[in-house]
Amino acid sequence: MNNHGQEQRYQLQWYPGHMAKWDREFNTHLQTVDVVIEVLDARMPLMSRHMDIRERVKTKNKPLVTVLNKKDLADKRILQDWLEYFQSLGEEPIAVDAQRDSQAKNALVKAVQAAGKPAQDRWVSKGLKARAIRTMIMGMPNVGKSSLINGLIGKKKVHTGHKAGVTRQTQWVRVHPQVELLDSPGILPPKLERQDDAHWLALVSSIGENAFDDQEVARFCLDNLVGRYEDLFCEKYGMPATPEEPWSLERIAEQDSLLKAGGELDIQRAAHRLITDIRQGKLGHMCFETPPKN
Repeated sequence: MNNHGQEQRYQLQWYPGHMAKWDREFNTHLQTVDVVIEVLDARMPLMSRHMDIRERVKTKNKPLVTVLNKKDLADKRILQDWLEYFQSLGEEPIAVDAQRDSQAKNALVKAVQAAGKPAQDRWVSKGLKARAIRTMIMGMPNVGKSSLINGLIGKKKVHTGHKAGVTRQTQWVRVHPQVELLDSPGILPPKLERQDDAHWLALVSSIGENAFDDQEVARFCLDNLVGRYEDLFCEKYGMPATPEEPWSLERIAEQDSLLKAGGELDIQRAAHRLITDIRQGKLGHMCFETPPKN
């Protein structure tokens, strides 16, 4: 039960056919690439990391380049903590804004070239002509893989969207004279052990909208974000909480005059507005997860 007494109504079951198909084909594609780019949501890097897929990459000894995307939406202080956390694990993550950050995108290309150099050297040592580094991009739905590819190319080459499941098939794209990249569908684990993770993934559109209830996710956000970012909520919605009137969807609906016919508060619209505001960064920079203690 959450703090509002609502029963959590789902164990994550949103696992469409294209996702299952890609999961089956992943190992085959993995054999054809030199480097894997793992794209994570900078606001919740570990919750947006598919550990099973990551372990398969490590088993095949493929170099892995970690990207923390959507840094423009993340709490800058906590994002810096995340970068230091990954560095403490021996990784060199690259934080990017896939749509605007050309400097970070150049750093990503250089990281891929460095990671793929041993494979290139082995290719040439066999007497074969040098070829582009073959890279595969992986990540959960809506972490920004397609936007990152378009940013690297400098034009809209692959489809993007603010919802899960836009990319359904694999496609090869040349993002640099020396780097070819295999775009792939976002993939979720068939089941999440922690339901909190499912709520956060629903918030960032990694889970399809038909798999969750807006009001449940919105109330979860209030329970878990107001304490950390109350100043942002107050600035956006103009109503500090009091012991007599804690934060609630009802208060947001009343504050924004969200009413049904007949004057009843429209709680569904309030939930949708809150989720959309958080997703689009309209409340300000936020992180939904902090690094674990090493």
